[in-house]
Amino acid sequence: MAEHLSDGTKEYLIYDLTDRIGDLTDLTGTNPRFDIWDPTDSKVVADSPLEIDPLAPMRVFALIDTTLPALAANDSDVYHVYLRFDTGPESPYLHGGDFYVDSTPK
Repeated sequence: MAEHLSDGTKEYLIYDLTDRIGDLTDLTGTNPRFDIWDPTDSKVVADSPLEIDPLAPMRVFALIDTTLPALAANDSDVYHVYLRFDTGPESPYLHGGDFYVDSTPK
């Protein structure tokens, strides 16, 4: 289910990550960042930094700025957030979630 964000706001989307192997327990030092893809599969935001929760180091916060022209409000457009970080030889690219920008505040 896509998250609802209001047009003209800056809001965090929160993602909890797990390492299926169990080796990674802290994202500190992994250069965490995110990209946003629009409904036409064009990357509209690239390499924005993710903030790591100091109390839960596998939780990240993606600050979504809906004032950017690339994230225009259209109630039917769903944007896709992808998370990326570096862990030694690996650089996972994970689908974090989806959101849409609502032109009518609720």
